[in-house]
Amino acid sequence: MDANQGSTVLESAKIWKRDVGVTSLALTKLDGLAKGGGVVGVSRELGIPVKIVGTGEGIEDLREFDAGR
Repeated sequence: MDANQGSTVLESAKIWKRDVGVTSLALTKLDGLAKGGGVVGVSRELGIPVKIVGTGEGIEDLREFDAGR
């Protein structure tokens, strides 16, 4: 999921889960101004956990999700 996606993210995630069988989420682009709040609704509504967050442009910028942070 793109942290900038906004209100359309839930509908997109429903389609991904139905068509592809998504079992976890990766939230990208958290290095900008986006808050990524849509991921909370998606995770709760669809029962899909957030596993990875991206805070930069490189592979080294992917981190395991920590809800406490």
